[in-house]
Order: sequence, then C-alpha cells, then structure tokens
Amino acid sequence: FSDRIGISNNTTFFNRSGVGPWNYTSLQYVKQLKNITLIGRYNYNDRQSNNNSILSGSLYEIETYIKTSKKNYSYLNVGYSEDRIFPKLRLNYSFFQNLGNRWDGELGIRYNKTINNETYSAAIGVSKYIGAGWLNIKTYMQLGEQKPYPSFSATYRYYFNSRYDYFSLNTGYGTSPDERETISQFSERISLNSYRFGAGYNKVLFKKFIYGIQTGYNRQEYSPTKFQNEINISMQLQYIF
Repeated sequence: FSDRIGISNNTTFFNRSGVGPWNYTSLQYVKQLKNITLIGRYNYNDRQSNNNSILSGSLYEIETYIKTSKKNYSYLNVGYSEDRIFPKLRLNYSFFQNLGNRWDGELGIRYNKTINNETYSAAIGVSKYIGAGWLNIKTYMQLGEQKPYPSFSATYRYYFNSRYDYFSLNTGYGTSPDERETISQFSERISLNSYRFGAGYNKVLFKKFIYGIQTGYNRQEYSPTKFQNEINISMQLQYIF
C-alpha cells in the first residue's frame, strides 16, 4: 500500500551526422493497493538534429496491474496522442500465470495505430526466480504480416534489500512494440536488424526515494546494410509517500 510520484528521462545519442540527440521524459503517479496498481503517465518526446528540434509531442497513458487470483494477474495499458511522434492509439494487454517452482508465464497482445498504419503483435514470455535473481525471456511476433519479424529480449535482475534495489543486465535482437522511445518508427524498424545490450542499477535512498540509472547500446540498421550506433542513458527518481 503506497503512492509514488516520479520523473524519468532517456537520452539517445547517435554516431550518424545530423541525427540526435533524442530526449524522452516521463512524469508518473502510481497508486498501489492490495490487488490493483494504477498508474497515470505523461510522456514528452523531442527529437533533435544539429541541436534543433525537428519533431516533438506528448503521449498520455493509463496503466494498471490487476491481481485476478493467487496465481495470476493482468496488465493493461492505454495510450493516446495527437502528435505524429507517438501513436494515435496504443493498447497493450498481458496475462501472467504462476507456473509453479518459481516459474511465471506471459501471453499478451500489442496494438499501435499511427497516422499511416496499424500493427498487431503477440508477446510470449517466461520468467524464473533463481535465488535472489530473476530471469525473463520474451519474444514478440507481428500478426497479420507476411513475415512475422520476431524480436527477442532477455533481462536478468539481482535483488538486494527490496524489490526496488537491484542490478540488471539486458540484451536483445530486433525492435519490440514495448519500446516507447522509438514506437512511432516501429513499422519501419521491425524489418531491420537491431542488436542491443545494457545494464542498470536501482537503489532505495532514505526509505523514501527510488533512484535508477541505466545505460544501453544498440547497433541499429536504419536502411538495408547500413547501421548506426545508438547510446541510451536513462535516469529516474521516485518519491514514496
């Protein structure tokens, strides 16, 4: 039972001339109850070229986690924007099931509607608690397309004093519909190669603040056989009350 307010910022740097940096900032409010967590979030995305803003806009989201029984829960996200940098409508749903012996499974669907198209994706994941660690492996498949363009990700967290204190590692291939920073480019990026890895650290400070930092590297194909390097630096700060 707690409320949290927080701010986060992700900056993406590119090694290609005239591209970037991109800044993605979020403000959120979280209300956590016994069987449900409610989240309201405001997002602002600004893409620059040669230190000049070329595209920007806002996305509004409502998100919830609902415990449906002792062994399963659901996740639902609804997002709306009138700006071209974001989808006009974003709908995400996942069902999580405890499989026993510290295993969890996930089945989900993702929908994004932009000015030019609509995309549907299936999400399939499995998680395992190993001592104080947690390993998650997830794949996404595009639905209704001649080619499914799968993407894969793996995340490992090692927990310390609480669920907010952990060190994380992640790696992946391809572009997923859960990547907010590039969601408006999702339909273009899914057919291109992407290789990524990163690390992060979260820490509770003075029992009231949650601080997090994460860095990542992405080797992104931006047109056939042409690649760019993307460096992501993310920071977040939440206050518990």
